[in-house]
Order: sequence, then C-alpha cells, then structure tokens
Amino acid sequence: FRTGSKPIIVKDRVFSSFGEEIKVEIFESPVVDTANEQPLKISNYRRDSVAKATTCTMSEVPYDDITSFGTPIEEPELYFGTSSTGQRDVSALKDDIERVIPANASFLIMVQLTAGNSGRGQYYLTWYEGEPDLPRKTLEP
Repeated sequence: FRTGSKPIIVKDRVFSSFGEEIKVEIFESPVVDTANEQPLKISNYRRDSVAKATTCTMSEVPYDDITSFGTPIEEPELYFGTSSTGQRDVSALKDDIERVIPANASFLIMVQLTAGNSGRGQYYLTWYEGEPDLPRKTLEP
C-alpha cells in the first residue's frame, strides 16, 4: 500500500479468514522488487460530483520479491480457527480503530498461514485522503 501526495486517515480495516492459525503483520518502508507486482483495484464508493481520484496505489507482490520487510508498526495480529468444513471460523479486526498515515509512504501487509494445511484471507481497507478538516487539539497531561 503506497500513499500519494496526501496523508491518509484509515477509517476501517477488516480481515476475514478461514484457517487454523493466520498471522497478519504490517511493516513500514518495505523494499520490494516491483517487476512482478500485480496492481489491485481501488474503488471510490463516493459517487457524487465531489468524488476525487485517489493518490494511493495497492498491489500484490510475490513473497520472493520482498528484499526487506521494513519496520513493523505493531505486534502481529493472530487469528485462530479451524480449516475443517463445518467448523470454519471467520475473524475480523476490531471496529473504530483509526490510524493516520503520512503522505508518500509505503507499507507491506503480510498475511501468513502459520498452522494447518490450508487457509484463506481477505483484507479490506477504507480511508479518508487529505488533511483533516477539524482543528487538532492537544490535551494537557
């Protein structure tokens, strides 16, 4: 995930998965070989005259093309379930967690199956692009 010329406020992250154990990690400033990356479609759900094109890009990169993961920005998130039919578990990130991301930054979202023979996952992200329109207030300690 690469931000463009504007800062980003992540509004919602949803990760759904089926599998015995899946780990999700987010790294800042990864180094990747872009020769084999596949662009992912970014959709703008605002369909009125005020809708603007995004300055962000997203792509899928083969694991072998990652030269350096970069710096982890948080502890890994672990999802536990089972891959057995009839006992599958769908997991999701908590709601209402916003994150401010600077302009011209890059991130690697790595999803790994760490136990079991098979699994699937889907990562969904929504964001506000641009400077916030509300003034910042600093709380006194």
